[in-house]
Amino acid sequence: MKWMFAAVVALGVSVGLSLSWSVRGMMEPTENLVRRPIAEFSPVSLLILSEFLLDYPEGLPLIKKALTLGHDVGILMNQIPEEGSDHKLKDFAAEIEKGRLQLIPFAHESIWVRDYLGIQSSRSMMGHSVNEIIDFRYKEDFHVEDLGSHQLALTCPQSVIQIPLSLDGGNFLSNGQDCFMGADSTSLIVDEGGYQVLIQALKSEVGCETVYYFQDPPHEHVDMYLKVVSKDVVLVAEIPDLILEKTSSLDPVTAERILHLAHKMDAVAEQLEHKFQVVRIVTPLFTSEVLSSYINSVLLQDDILMPRYQFPDHLDQLGFTRGLMTEIEAGVEVRLEELGLKVHWIDASEVIKGGGALHCITYQIHRAEQSVAH
Repeated sequence: MKWMFAAVVALGVSVGLSLSWSVRGMMEPTENLVRRPIAEFSPVSLLILSEFLLDYPEGLPLIKKALTLGHDVGILMNQIPEEGSDHKLKDFAAEIEKGRLQLIPFAHESIWVRDYLGIQSSRSMMGHSVNEIIDFRYKEDFHVEDLGSHQLALTCPQSVIQIPLSLDGGNFLSNGQDCFMGADSTSLIVDEGGYQVLIQALKSEVGCETVYYFQDPPHEHVDMYLKVVSKDVVLVAEIPDLILEKTSSLDPVTAERILHLAHKMDAVAEQLEHKFQVVRIVTPLFTSEVLSSYINSVLLQDDILMPRYQFPDHLDQLGFTRGLMTEIEAGVEVRLEELGLKVHWIDASEVIKGGGALHCITYQIHRAEQSVAH
């Protein structure tokens, strides 16, 4: 019974809690209400993953690491396994019994939970603050993940606010005041107005004070090249000089792609450096299809789960040895530790083949008490 109870009360919902949904038109005025997006680095009460991650070699190590660091984990499951049955989480029976590993009934098809579980915000009204989920349209055609925010609200004490935007959650970041988004994967359910309508909607509906909108981004998802680690500090990806100097050894198409990516990453850094401390983090790994990024990491308070990748074939072509990976990772660790973060490496060599890394496959439920200072 405790096995099933852990699933039913996932995220700590108390009996009798009333949940609400509402649909709002953009720019609708609301009196006595202050809404702000919840900062990426805010305290986390639960780290959510999909059961489909268990089919990847990254799945169990990621769960174990989060639990070891003292963070609770929730697994979205289309069907909750029977207690005592033979399944992939059977070795976590003790954590399930204690409620530290929660099995959440949740109909879904995609491993990329970041993209469809909504934007978390905090609403203050009459001296009282509550968390909300800002729900957007995930797919142009109906998709089961479009019900994700509402399913989550069945087990999470948060209201759902629907806004008429179509986007992917991996293309949105916030420090609790400012919001960041790239152009490629964002489409508006409006006839006219372009990205200015998007910016106004993010200000009026999500509570963003300033929106940094990258019109020619390095990647369709902002979380592949930008990381918000505090109110004043952001990480921006860069391709290091030792790679750029070798591009003449590559075929012209690959060389041009690398130089083009480097230019776009530099442009993002330049756009932000007037307001933020910009810390550059190398991204030396790439193929013609995938950008393997250290930026696509997970913040859990002062811990940061960093993706680690296998040594790519193209670096052999450039004359580099496998020792380069150790050198690169050591440099990344130094920069992050200088920011007060403790680095924990998780191999992401398989999941990155689908186009994303650790941030893409996770979703943090933040605590109700929020702060915009790290």
